[in-house]
Amino acid sequence: MKLLRMILFQLKLYVKNSYFVSLVLIETSSMLLYQYLANFTNQSYSGKEWLIAGIMGMWASCTTSAGALGF
Repeated sequence: MKLLRMILFQLKLYVKNSYFVSLVLIETSSMLLYQYLANFTNQSYSGKEWLIAGIMGMWASCTTSAGALGF
């Protein structure tokens, strides 16, 4: 229960900062567009484009927030 409260607290702080939320949305949508463009030229749609774009969006947000903390 203590871990859940800590996660919710951190999530509330994360969502309050509009920069990180917009970073996730912009990075995810741009990666999805790049994936579709690459698959359109190669004619090879795998169906994993949403997953890859989501991972890249979260990765960009995590590395940016860690850099903002001074690590």
